[in-house]
Amino acid sequence: MRFVDYVKGERLAFLSDLPPGDVARRLEAVLPPLWARFPTGVVGWVAFGHFSLRCHRNLWLRRGYLPILTGHIRPHEGGSRISLHYRAPRRLLVILGLWAGLMLGVLLKGSGPVPDLIQVLLLMGSAFALTAVISIATLGNEAADDLVTMLAVVEAAADRNG
Repeated sequence: MRFVDYVKGERLAFLSDLPPGDVARRLEAVLPPLWARFPTGVVGWVAFGHFSLRCHRNLWLRRGYLPILTGHIRPHEGGSRISLHYRAPRRLLVILGLWAGLMLGVLLKGSGPVPDLIQVLLLMGSAFALTAVISIATLGNEAADDLVTMLAVVEAAADRNG
């Protein structure tokens, strides 16, 4: 997954012959409850025709930078249209935007002595950038595997025979 695709996201859609309410109920039935402690596999929520899914592979390690699958279920010609968006979590985009703004502010501050606090923030920001680049670089096959797993869950919920 390229960084641009990670930030912008990828859009997918498919049709089901089941009504939207049935698809939502079936999808909700296969997800662990929100109060479950440390669930693994595909987790998320479904409410009012919208849903958000993510994959947790490990019981103890939660990686908030991994892409999520969001979508909505709408009526379409006697069945349902399921529109999906595979993208970075919004909170991560906000954090990256704030970090970039801080770094830009430090760079545009001009010449002169840099205060100690700014130096510390610059070092912390650089460490964060390095961590983010390494984390995003490791998405590779794991992100693709997670997408396939989440799509299989959505497809099974939308399939009349599933």
